[in-house]
Amino acid sequence: MQHTKTTLMISILIVSLWGSASAEPLDDGKAGHLITSIEISDAQAAIDASEYLVLDVRTPAEYASGHIDGAFNINVLDDTFASRVKALDRDSTYIVHCAANVTNGRTDKAITIMDDLGFKHLLSLKGGIAAWMVNELPITSSSAEQVPAYTSV
Repeated sequence: MQHTKTTLMISILIVSLWGSASAEPLDDGKAGHLITSIEISDAQAAIDASEYLVLDVRTPAEYASGHIDGAFNINVLDDTFASRVKALDRDSTYIVHCAANVTNGRTDKAITIMDDLGFKHLLSLKGGIAAWMVNELPITSSSAEQVPAYTSV
């Protein structure tokens, strides 16, 4: 119980530090490159309607500890990230997230790589899984990686 309270307090702190911008500059050396965020409520509605795919770019251990139902996991810190996302459908819309989606963090890194590979419909989940949990939205803790059927990942 104490662990849950501590996790919740850390999540609230992270989300409160996140700010309220819907798009922010990404310092990746590309002039004018913006990362577009999607609010938690909008993301939930789109996910519930199966409009978007959810890409969790955290480590497999983080993913196994709790993730958005239907999300699939490709660890952006793994050397095979770029080769694995190449197998995904570039025409689909992806909500990409990590723990908190901080500026220049793992989500921004993943979106930059995917953008370089030709993906055009990429959204950053505002506040990451921490914000999802603070909003008491459902998560699952199955450890089996769920990868879209049309990929070879």
